[in-house]
Amino acid sequence: MPEILIADIKVDARERQRIDVAGEGTGSLENLAKSIQEYGLLEPILLDNQNNLVAGFRLMDPGRLGTATTTECQIRSLTSVPTQCILESTSFPTGTNTITGYSWVVSYTYPSDKTLSQTGTNPRFSFTEMCGQTGSNDSGLQVELKVSLTVTDSEGNSVTVRSNAGSQQLLSLRAYVCGI
Repeated sequence: MPEILIADIKVDARERQRIDVAGEGTGSLENLAKSIQEYGLLEPILLDNQNNLVAGFRLMDPGRLGTATTTECQIRSLTSVPTQCILESTSFPTGTNTITGYSWVVSYTYPSDKTLSQTGTNPRFSFTEMCGQTGSNDSGLQVELKVSLTVTDSEGNSVTVRSNAGSQQLLSLRAYVCGI
């Protein structure tokens, strides 16, 4: 895979408006740069053949630091309350197209094989899981969280990204015994 300079990546003007360029908020480019320096790039992206930013998604774990981006959803609770894991598309169209659909397929094994899906206009997909099921342990049973996201735009173009494929990182679910 060829290396591409950040300056050569084209970002749609609508996406630029959503970024806090100079501010001190969590969405500021300064904070993003610090995070990448400290932790590395946790949120790989997909470019088309003209270096337009096309798609990417991130796993957000609301149980840790609000909506901090992570590659792991931790299933834990002190009071046996289900944990919610949220996947959010970071995709946006190029040019004047609009996104018209998101098709999610998520699968994992805890305590048995599960496949969840959602198709519609919602860029978020969430599911809940309980701690303390068969296989969970004090240090957290780690299982692969397989995610496939197909995004379709108003011209009928679609792109599919999968966790642990291409530039997308491996995502995981970590299951703890309750009370930890």
